[in-house]
Amino acid sequence: MLLNQIKQLIAKEMLLEWRQKYAFNGSILYVVSTVFVCYLSFKNIIDPPVWNALFWIIMLFVSVNAIAKSFIQENSARQLTQS
Repeated sequence: MLLNQIKQLIAKEMLLEWRQKYAFNGSILYVVSTVFVCYLSFKNIIDPPVWNALFWIIMLFVSVNAIAKSFIQENSARQLTQS
């Protein structure tokens, strides 16, 4: 029962994201541009483990930003649970 609800919730979110392709493409653009700017800024002074950490920090901020935007765009008619 719980697994079925989780699958339905994920399917709903994927459908909503597929309808709003600009949000996904915007996140990809943000990651690529931020990594490129960091590369240009630090290419001579950072070793590979630091690059790895920097990349995952950027991914964390992109994820938080994307999740925040999805909650802002969610209206009360589409909510699955009621308070």
